[in-house]
Amino acid sequence: MTGFDLGIFGPALVVALMTLAVVVPLGRVVVEKGAVFPLLVLVQASAAGVTVGLWLFGSQVAGWLLQLTGIATALGFAMVLLFLERYSQPVQQVLVGLGFLTGLSLQALSPVLGLGNVASLQVLVFGEILWVTSGQLVAISLLYGVFIALWYFRNLYRERVLCCLSIAVIAAVSVQVIGVVLTFATFLVPALAAREPIRGNPFLVAFHTGILGYVLGLLVVWIFSIPAGISILIGLVVSAVVFRYLYRCSVRHSDSKISAESQ
Repeated sequence: MTGFDLGIFGPALVVALMTLAVVVPLGRVVVEKGAVFPLLVLVQASAAGVTVGLWLFGSQVAGWLLQLTGIATALGFAMVLLFLERYSQPVQQVLVGLGFLTGLSLQALSPVLGLGNVASLQVLVFGEILWVTSGQLVAISLLYGVFIALWYFRNLYRERVLCCLSIAVIAAVSVQVIGVVLTFATFLVPALAAREPIRGNPFLVAFHTGILGYVLGLLVVWIFSIPAGISILIGLVVSAVVFRYLYRCSVRHSDSKISAESQ
């Protein structure tokens, strides 16, 4: 990029803020319950749903129809995951792994089957956050608004089925805006950074981690013109490391203060 284009970076930052507002609380649920692998399956299923949509409706299909196929596929996989809970943990892991590999294989074969090209596959994997349209902003703001209302009026920590279905829908919507890699990273990296903060609200710690990561990534895009998905991923990791380092420093400071007061 030769200059800072607010028409490109402004909507990208808005998308980042909206995505973090809904993904961060769900990411904390995923991390606390140890459901990282099922999340990976749902994210991959969302991408596979886009491939299915291209196969069913052709390459000229409307974006909203692809969005629906991605959501439907993710919801279908979510129901399968809920059904598999009746089996023992080793059996669950094997079956979930097979589901993930099936979705991954379908997505990888899409250029060979004529369902898009390598460039479109890269867009699905790494997203196109810099090229989000006003129509996409309106659509995802409505969907995310519904989820935020659901989060505040229902206890998703306790309602297992509703939580799983919510994760499936949010993952499917996010995949088509920020891509598979950033969706997975946005769910997990801020949540990991906010594990047991010594002070403050864990949600705010995770949210600030995500904001810093996206801002760092977009700055790298502006300065060095590298792909947005990769730079934001690196930004999220750097942000998480910074917040965890600050957390460790605060723990040491608190311990030394307590030790000094006890002497």
